Formats: sequence, C-alpha cells, structure tokens
Amino acid sequence: MLRAALERLYRFISSLGIGVALLALIALILAAATKFESNTSTHLVQVYVYHTRWFDVLLGLFAVNLGLATWNLRPFRLRHTGVLMIHSSLIVILLGAWITRNFGFEGSMVIEEGETVDRITLSDMVLAVYDPERPTEPLERFHTWYSGSPPREHLNDRYTLRTGETLTVDRYYTDALPVVTVQDGGAAENPALHFRVGSSMAAEESWLFPRQPGEDRVDFGGMLEVRAAEFSGEDQWREALEKTSAGRLSFTFHGHSYEKSLTDLAEILEFPGGYKLRLLRGYRNFRVDNQGRYTDSAGPAMNPAVEFVIHRDGIDDHYLHFARLPDFDPLRSEQPRHPRVEAIRFEADFDEDELLEGQILLGLLPGGIRAAWLVDGQSVDRPVTVDGEPLSLPWADFRLSVDRHYRKAWRAEDMRNVGVENKNPALRVRADQGELVEQHWLGYGQRRTFTVDDRDLLVAFEPVSVPLGFRLRLDDFVKDVYPGSAMAAGYASYVTLFPDASDTSDGQGREVEISMNNTLVHGGFKFFQSSFLEARHPGARESTILSVNHDPGHLVVYLGSTGLVLGLIVVFFFKKRMIAFERRSGSEKGL
Repeated sequence: MLRAALERLYRFISSLGIGVALLALIALILAAATKFESNTSTHLVQVYVYHTRWFDVLLGLFAVNLGLATWNLRPFRLRHTGVLMIHSSLIVILLGAWITRNFGFEGSMVIEEGETVDRITLSDMVLAVYDPERPTEPLERFHTWYSGSPPREHLNDRYTLRTGETLTVDRYYTDALPVVTVQDGGAAENPALHFRVGSSMAAEESWLFPRQPGEDRVDFGGMLEVRAAEFSGEDQWREALEKTSAGRLSFTFHGHSYEKSLTDLAEILEFPGGYKLRLLRGYRNFRVDNQGRYTDSAGPAMNPAVEFVIHRDGIDDHYLHFARLPDFDPLRSEQPRHPRVEAIRFEADFDEDELLEGQILLGLLPGGIRAAWLVDGQSVDRPVTVDGEPLSLPWADFRLSVDRHYRKAWRAEDMRNVGVENKNPALRVRADQGELVEQHWLGYGQRRTFTVDDRDLLVAFEPVSVPLGFRLRLDDFVKDVYPGSAMAAGYASYVTLFPDASDTSDGQGREVEISMNNTLVHGGFKFFQSSFLEARHPGARESTILSVNHDPGHLVVYLGSTGLVLGLIVVFFFKKRMIAFERRSGSEKGL
C-alpha cells in the first residue's frame, strides 16, 4: 500500500500537468514581482519575493519535476532529442541561478580622484567587535540576516564571543530616524538650547549642546549654521565678536618689504609718502553672489582671501588676493592711481571659533542669552528671550527664536522606523553588565563602545567588504552636461588598473575608461559607471561611484540558454524528420 502511494506521488510530481502549472505560476509571480518592483524598489522585491524560502521551494519543485519528467522518457530515442535538450537546459539555467544566488554578489565602490581602492562594499551587514585600543582588525565578525529583511521588533538575537561575552539585538529598522528626548534636571551641568529658525514658508528646529563638540552647532545645507557657546561675561563675548584673526599678510610697496599679522581688520598701516593700507576683510571661503557682491561661507578654509585698499588723497586702489592663487592679479581697480603693491603673500590661519558669514552665534552669558551674526563683515548683537519675540535675521524673512534653555540637560536617544526602503538600517544592541543594561543604537557603519563583563568592546554595524585582488586608481572623472544647464548628459571615469593588489608601486598599470556604455571586466568582476559625487567646495575633488557585479553562474546560464534555443529549434523544425528517420530505421531492421 505504501508502495502504491509512493508511485502515485511520483506520477503526480513528474506529470506534465504539474510542470506546466509550476511554470505558469512562476511566470505569473515574475510578472507581478516586476510590477511590484517598478512601484516600490529592488530591495523590497528581493525581501518579499526573490530572497524568500517559498520562492526557492517553488523553483526547487520545478527542477525536480523537470528531472523526473526527463527520466520518464526512458528508453531515450532520437525523437526525444529536442525535449531532452529543453529539459536539461532549463535545469542547467536553474543551476546557474543557484550558483549566482549563493556565490555571487553585487556591491559598490566609491573612489575619489587620485585615490586607489582594492576592495568593494556589499549590501550584506555584519556585527563586528573590536578592541578599542586596536580598532582596525576585528576580534570577531558575526554575519547577520538583517540586510535582506523587513523591520523587526521584539528580537532576541544573541551573539556570543569566544571569550564568553554576549551581545543581544532586540530591534532592527530599515529606515531609522533618530528621536532625541531632552529634559532638564540631570545630575551634572550640561547646558542645552532648543531653537527654531526659518521663514513663514519653512522652518527648522534643533537642540544645541555647547559643551559637547560636534553637537554645539547645526548646519542647514551649507547655507546657514547655528552655533552655541558659553561665555564668562560681556568682555569675553565682545572679544569673540571682534576677533578677526586671519593669518599673515606680506608684500612689497615702494621697494620696501612689509609683513603684518591680520589681528585687527580695523587697523590702518601707514607708509612713507602719505600712503595708507586699510584692511577691509578676510574671507574664509570667498565667493561672489548673484548680485556680484563678495561674500563668505562657513566651514573649513578652502578658498581664503584678503581684501584691502591703498589710500592717499581720497583715492583708493582696491586689492583682492587669494591665498591659494598666488599668480592671480590682486589689483581690482581698473586704473591704478598709486604705486602697485607687489609680491603679495597671504598665509591664512582662521580661528575655528571665529564668527563667520552665514553663521548665527548663540552665546550663554551669566546675564542671559545673546545672538550675533555678520552683516557686510560687521557683527550684529541682539539679546534673546526664551519664548520671547523672534529675532529678525538679515536673510529674506528668516527669524530666530529660542523656546527652551536647560542648565542640567540629559537626553535619551531612540529611533523610529519610517519606511522599508533600507536607506538607513540600524540595530538596537544591548549588553548586560550585572544588573545594569547598556543599550545603544548602531546605524550604518557606526561604532559604539560597550562595557561587557568589565571589559570595553567597540561594536560596529558595518557592511561586508570584499578584496578584489587588484587595485583601481581614479585618475580623472569627466562629466558632460546638456548645453545651457547643469544636468549631466554623460560621465566617465578614467582609471588605472593595477593587476597586483600587494604591489603598492604605480608601475605596470593599464589605463581604462569606465562609462555608461563601456564596462570594465577583470578578475571575474564587472564594473559599471553608476553615479558620481561632485566636489563639495572649491579645490575639492570629485568622486565616482561604480557598481560592481560578481556573477560566477553567468556562463552556466549562458550555456543553458544556448541549449534551450537549440532544443526549441530541434523540436519545431527537426522532430518530424527524426520520427520519420526512426520509422525508416525500424522498417529496415524488420526487413
């Protein structure tokens, strides 16, 4: 009876009807998945279709059906040639897809001009544990399943180190958004300000912590920065507003050499003959706005400049000299009226705490809160009242207000998930230390220090990187734009390929172009031009973004596809001839 049941199951699984039904079902699922991907994202269709176990089981059943159906054709005859080719080719294609699924991968590579890279970054994530004193080589690396999963809560995934310490992951978010709760009444002095800046159309708000580096300022798209600092009194506040250290200026005038520290832009230098040099302004990042006015911007000094005039008898010669462009003609006046200033040299040395253009400084003084900003190089100082009237700013109809000021602030950081696009994956990791629980969120590529069993561990949630075995150096990135616009019409990366990653010299390299229509294939990897990162400021370098594909099963799939086409040709064009040939051969044998 068992044998009969097994035979019925065998006939059912190997039947042509089941094979056709499975093939039709797979086709419908692929069509629906393609539509779903066009409406959502590739990540989501991988999570819910292509990387699921049920889809693997469906493909596996189809492969088993093909194999058994092929076996049922015994004894094999010439007329079965086309069907055997089709069935075998489909099995080979499924085998190639399985090889790619398990041993292939896709990644990306970001290279800055002049930089050399020898590895790619994958989408797969690991939980890596480092010694804080040696944060380069991981003590252990745990591969995780999170990168291909929807957001999950109430997890209890435990990762135990060889030395016995245990880390627990209880939440995974695909699109984590930080949520910070700040309250007053902490155990120690920790001032904090909550401000709001913007117009009637749009506004931004945030917390500032003057005693915590990096959290004492907020940048809004490089156009405006709000910074907070503490001051002991009015004198220190005034000193901060008047501080204009910009470096040293050296030059030759009337055959004599001079050198002056730019500590006070209001200072006037006098020379023989009644000439005077008046410093106008030092620029950290000189630029010209849409109205042709000279302006400055915050951030590192990437384009420092100094502006001054030579004055006598009510007439000025105007000069503008750039520290990084020593050959640029500094004379801005159309017709010089005085002897020229020659051999100008400007060595920039800006103070990081100096009040900058496009910056609002909120000062915490014993008598209250003050706000300051620059207008045409001159500081404007205003008192700020918590929950008082907003201050009008010199940019459009922007206004500034402070609604909370805590002296002993403490905060709790948490995350909330806002989507399933996998744009900002994050884990909540817990370490138990006796009765105490230490808990932190780890974002993409972020590291935190945990204390586990009285031992400090540096834990990171980071992507997997794969060594290439060779190196690529980006020599130049070229972008073509449509005439009259800034839209990219095409872009290409000109790289040098060094076949040996261990050889750090620049010899034996091969120059290659990677563009949208030109793919680099080397060492089993394919490099596609994907995107680019433009220079963020003058003098910076551009970066290229390459998509990298490693597909070890593609030759197997090509072989199966070729066999499938040949099998179809045999079935449609040669099957009748094979049957006739078999009949003639049988008749001849009968004779």
